[in-house]
Amino acid sequence: ESPVCSDVTLPVSIVAGGPKAYDLYGRLCHPAGGPSSVLQILVHGFTYDHRYWSSPGYGAAYDYVKTATGAGYSTFAVDRLGSAGQSSQPPSVLLTLQAHATSLHDVVAAARAGELGDSAFETVIGVGHSAGSAIWWVGASLFGDIAGLISSGCGPPLRSAPHLLLETQPA
Repeated sequence: ESPVCSDVTLPVSIVAGGPKAYDLYGRLCHPAGGPSSVLQILVHGFTYDHRYWSSPGYGAAYDYVKTATGAGYSTFAVDRLGSAGQSSQPPSVLLTLQAHATSLHDVVAAARAGELGDSAFETVIGVGHSAGSAIWWVGASLFGDIAGLISSGCGPPLRSAPHLLLETQPA
């Protein structure tokens, strides 16, 4: 079944605790049966926008949003600040990995507070591709506010976010 989607714009900051002077756009999608308690926040790489996650031009063949919502997860595919999408365009000199991570920290807080729509999300998972993955790794290290991370097209040093790594016990 097709997901139920809506457009959401949130005020965000690029400095922790700073003014929320920028608007971050995202496409919020839920499974056909309604919102889940788990939200995956999807962050694209450098040359894309939120549509990366639905692969325009390929139909449903590579549609991450449709696959995730079909598996019962809500998704929020964002346009990073300064990207070609619908979010604010701050001067590029301000858009460091830390600034992007801070804006996503505001998104995570909004998701937990029920500010994306009709329901609050108990669990938030960061999903990134390329630069989006690097941003999530920085954010996880700085804020520790996501329950997990799905990373494609980029891998961090394993020491960068030890609280996200699974510990294994010897057999």
